[in-house]
Amino acid sequence: KAFQAEDYHRAIRHYEMAIRYQPRVRSTHKHLASLYVDRERYEEAATLFRQYLATAADDAEAHNNYAFALEHLNQDEEAERHYRRAHELAPQSAEICGNLGNTLKRLGRAGEARQYLTQAAHLAPSDLRMLRNLVAAEVGQKNYADAIPHLRRLIEAEPEVADFHGELG
Repeated sequence: KAFQAEDYHRAIRHYEMAIRYQPRVRSTHKHLASLYVDRERYEEAATLFRQYLATAADDAEAHNNYAFALEHLNQDEEAERHYRRAHELAPQSAEICGNLGNTLKRLGRAGEARQYLTQAAHLAPSDLRMLRNLVAAEVGQKNYADAIPHLRRLIEAEPEVADFHGELG
């Protein structure tokens, strides 16, 4: 209830108590780790996700969230490994594809990044974040011809976004 009411401090306390009293209930570790990510407590989140994944290696969401925490700890290579595992488990997740693509882009592997960012944009055509990520990758690689149709879609969806208008010129 506390989590639903966005009383994060209370929710965190409840999950921490639950883990103290029943440490074998692994899902509690995952939920608390996710709360830690929401509160930008990445070190604690990473520790709990690592513990959780030791017994739940096939949880795509946990791999994705663990990788997100690792990114914020500047551990992009390890984050890539967990995004890839998440992608193996849930290849139709636009969020996972987008996260993997953004990590590859940061690692300087633009061609590979483009593949995942394109997939993310196709999997979630109404999610403009995915389209923005793809446009940023295309423009960053000076693939302007490939970026233009995506920029046009963004401008149609969000005409008030001036940043993209400048890119078309």
